[in-house]
Amino acid sequence: RVALELGGVGPPFVHSDADLAAAAKACARNAMLLAGQSCISVQNVFVHKPVYETFVAAVQDEVGLLALGDPMDMETEVGTLIDEQAAIRIEGMIGRAVETGATLLRGGSRRGAQLDPAILTNVRSDMSVMCDEIFGPAMSLQPYEDIEPLFKSISDSPFGLQCGIFTNSLALALSAIKGVRTGGVIVNGTSRWRSDQMPYGGVKDSGVGREGPKYSIKDMTEERFFVLN
Repeated sequence: RVALELGGVGPPFVHSDADLAAAAKACARNAMLLAGQSCISVQNVFVHKPVYETFVAAVQDEVGLLALGDPMDMETEVGTLIDEQAAIRIEGMIGRAVETGATLLRGGSRRGAQLDPAILTNVRSDMSVMCDEIFGPAMSLQPYEDIEPLFKSISDSPFGLQCGIFTNSLALALSAIKGVRTGGVIVNGTSRWRSDQMPYGGVKDSGVGREGPKYSIKDMTEERFFVLN
């Protein structure tokens, strides 16, 4: 038996009725902290068109507040990648996205294994920064008008670890829970939320099985059926 957690592309949805300041802070920080080296880091952020420009500005402001530097320094919020090759790989993904039409709003510069937190817009679904796991300090922002097709798009994609939705509408939150095929849906939070006491894991190419003591034990247990006549 095996349980596998294989990553994802961290998609949060930010609807126009959400607390935009809280959503922008959560998305910005949960994309960049740990230098983005978390399987559930925020990566692809979908924002309701009426609040898109406001949200983009707020995310840029929040990312600008993050302290970069030596990961051994307790004041550092965004440290280095695991090694220089990882930073070069992500730098290449960002560069190819820009070459094919994406807009780099800030960041993306590399110094050894340190990569400045990058924010991209005007991305397309076929760009590697969108359809592959970045596993680094980079995020894409794009607007939407109708959210239901996005739910279907995420459900049809290869990844399905966790997603978040920011909204004050219970009906919309329930629609996300029912309509998005991922291992977890976090309402008014990002994909990066998890608790060791809860069943954590993905579906599709994002893995099989669940972490968390109770759920891991169940996944590793072979149930037997015993009939005594």
